[in-house]
Amino acid sequence: MKKGIVCIVVSMMFLLTSLTFSVATHNESGPVLYVGILTGIQFPGPSFRVKNIGDESAHNVELIDIAVDGNVLYNNRSEKIADEMEPGDSTIDAVNSCFIGYGVFSMVLTVTCDEGVFYSDKTNGIIIGPFMFIL
Repeated sequence: MKKGIVCIVVSMMFLLTSLTFSVATHNESGPVLYVGILTGIQFPGPSFRVKNIGDESAHNVELIDIAVDGNVLYNNRSEKIADEMEPGDSTIDAVNSCFIGYGVFSMVLTVTCDEGVFYSDKTNGIIIGPFMFIL
């Protein structure tokens, strides 16, 4: 029985190790950010990637909103990701919040910068206690 549970958990870890990205379309020059919530097992909160693919620097890049639907308790905080992101710069950061819950959930992270643009990524997952399995 224990071997079966271990096999299932290990299989889920291997299946859920890819990155997902969403891109905001932007026709003007300026910063354009890829925002992607990392998939897989996360503890105590999700990690995410931000990359500036635009042709100008993004200043004071911040995570400004976390929206979660489901049986999840968390505290919503804004946090600074970078003072300046040059074109081509990328960073991986973790949400500075503790999550706890049970069941399925959906989550949206929203990132902004001083240039007045907002970028979001949405994902789904399963949470058991403090462990998140992000799909």
